[in-house]
Amino acid sequence: MKAIILAGGKGSRMFPFDKYWQKAMLPVGNKPNTLRLIEMLSDLGIRDITVLAGYKKECVTHKLKDVPDVSIVAESEHIGETLKSLCNSDTWTLILYGDIYIAKQDLALMTEMPSCKDAAVALLQNDSAGFSKGDWICAKADDASVFSFWGHPRDSYANARSCGVFLLGPNVIPYLTTSSPHFKNVPVGGMPPEGFWIENCLQSALDDGQAIISRYTKHRFVDMDFPWDYLEANTLCCTDEVDEQDNSSDKSLPPGVKKGKNCLIGENVMFKGGCIIGDGTVIRNNVIIGENCIIGENCLIEDYCKILPNTVIGNDCKLTFTVEAGGVLMDRVAAVHNCEIYGVFGTSVDIGAGTTSATLRFDDAITEQKIHGKRYSHRLANANYVGDYTRTGINTSFLPGVKIGANCAIGPGVVVSESVPHNTLLMVKQELIRKEWGPEKYGWGIDNE
Repeated sequence: MKAIILAGGKGSRMFPFDKYWQKAMLPVGNKPNTLRLIEMLSDLGIRDITVLAGYKKECVTHKLKDVPDVSIVAESEHIGETLKSLCNSDTWTLILYGDIYIAKQDLALMTEMPSCKDAAVALLQNDSAGFSKGDWICAKADDASVFSFWGHPRDSYANARSCGVFLLGPNVIPYLTTSSPHFKNVPVGGMPPEGFWIENCLQSALDDGQAIISRYTKHRFVDMDFPWDYLEANTLCCTDEVDEQDNSSDKSLPPGVKKGKNCLIGENVMFKGGCIIGDGTVIRNNVIIGENCIIGENCLIEDYCKILPNTVIGNDCKLTFTVEAGGVLMDRVAAVHNCEIYGVFGTSVDIGAGTTSATLRFDDAITEQKIHGKRYSHRLANANYVGDYTRTGINTSFLPGVKIGANCAIGPGVVVSESVPHNTLLMVKQELIRKEWGPEKYGWGIDNE
């Protein structure tokens, strides 16, 4: 069996992590997501793996430069033609999107080849998962077969969503180049854009009487289209990976805590649950680590810091003196002196002293996020999302749901109440009141009279 991972989407809805990242390469649990998928496929016995790279191809080649036996192929103008040329013409081809967080058990389910080579297989998620169908590519299906695919449908049109994993037989592969240039099945007035979707190709196959077999996820699944999806994927990764750790051979550590080489865990460090710690990291002096955390290599965490549960901290991060941090901190994030931050903080973000993330609104509501003119809501939409290489001054405050672009500078004392584009300097315009002042204001006489 051959596997093809698609890593070419522009990811504009992933702002502020769209400037420097191909979204399929965003790190989940401190590992590029496409690399996670490659390792899963290899564990399942698939050795013939190709990554189809398009937008920000250089990011893909850089992140996978040390991965052996994986081919990286550039998309052509017509992705269907490129994909067809890469598929096996006489056996099964597994195709999956590179921006999905999927359990290995569900991926293994998609490597089981049907007896009929005329068919295709689509992985679906049942609508009991609670997603909004109007935001996704969905399907009408039962336990055995897919009857139709729908683009952003109304609730009554579909009962599952597509998970972006497909097993294609030889007779279905020609449809990769012959489907309509826009999504065929949409609600009345649905206004589909032109583009390529494998589900649309499979709909053409269904129209011609081909069989599409349905299989369903049984474990955690996230399609990472938005920054809160990315945060959710990392949160789930913490639970999934830390739960698998066994440190029974190291009696110096609490149960479930596993450290790499040359680590220093100082006195009075409290672990509230399992944790994975990378090589060369130092944690000392009354630090509290919540359950199910992943901490990278060569980090320094000290002096009364608190790490919230299900947090991923990248490599070479520095957190000192009463920092409270949660969510995802990518490589080389620095935060010091009384910061309280929660959300996703990109590479080399510098958090000034006293910076605070607000995640709870006065009305306890979830912030509506407006992206490309459409409003979205998610339970993690109140977190803060700060793009790569941005820095803040002292005493900066982020209100719930604020997103700040890459390469921004947020000045001291700014209360950021709305999202900030890439490459922006944001400063407070301060109005000063100046008056004469002196001892006489406190009742003292002049000249000691």
